Amino acid sequence: MLELSITLLMLTGIPLAYILIGLRRGWVSDLGLTHREEQPRFILVSLSSDLLALTILWLGGAPRMIWTLALVYACLGVTTFTISNFWKINLHMVTVSAFSTFLFYVFGPAAWWTFLSLPLVAWARLRRKKHSPARLLAGAVLGAAITWGVMRMVWG
Repeated sequence: MLELSITLLMLTGIPLAYILIGLRRGWVSDLGLTHREEQPRFILVSLSSDLLALTILWLGGAPRMIWTLALVYACLGVTTFTISNFWKINLHMVTVSAFSTFLFYVFGPAAWWTFLSLPLVAWARLRRKKHSPARLLAGAVLGAAITWGVMRMVWG
């Protein structure tokens, strides 16, 4: 349980704190990081927290499933940082797709329903005119592909 708490704090708490502090200090324009220029710095903060979590979990002997999730998010951070320097991929779809794929890989077909969140997220992003269908699709595919690849390497 301690490993899970550390993972959640590192993987979500630090990036969220960056956005909230950034809103107060003017680093970011809104919670959704609307401007593409805002994404690389956020992704670097997120990637740093992913690597910190991964290190703590690895050294602490956390269960493989938990440190694998941190590894997935670190790999996603490197990839999305690279992409966000020239194109604004949808980070919401990346993370939702990644987590759904992770659950599907771990629990099998019983977790198929987690993918139902993808059309809901896509609809919300389109409705708010935050992304194009291409950015949404790219995010979903990237999240699933990176997660599946990392899971295959670690779990076989």
